[in-house]
Amino acid sequence: EYTYTSQRAPTYAHNSILQMAAETGIFGLFWFLMILGKLFSYGYETLCNKIQDKFVQTVCVGFLTGALALFIQSISDTSFQSVQLSALFWYAGAVAIAGVKMLDQTSQKISTVSM
Repeated sequence: EYTYTSQRAPTYAHNSILQMAAETGIFGLFWFLMILGKLFSYGYETLCNKIQDKFVQTVCVGFLTGALALFIQSISDTSFQSVQLSALFWYAGAVAIAGVKMLDQTSQKISTVSM
């Protein structure tokens, strides 16, 4: 008869969603998914409605695609537990949102001056 005894306990759940739920509960998981959903919806809305410059559109598509790929990959791995990877992800999201806000302010100033 074969029995396996492990000396160490598992440290993470098998995906980031379950890990987030285990660490923060349903309430924390809800807000985590809300923030991610808002990031994607804001990026998509901005891409479709606000950005006219092709280069900026390409950068926005690249960020959204990369963020979506990381989220899909985190369904089968604990990607958000990597400090370097999650810091880079949230930093890139913050820079993308700040860039869009700056574009909005610049276009408002230009339209105010031209009137």
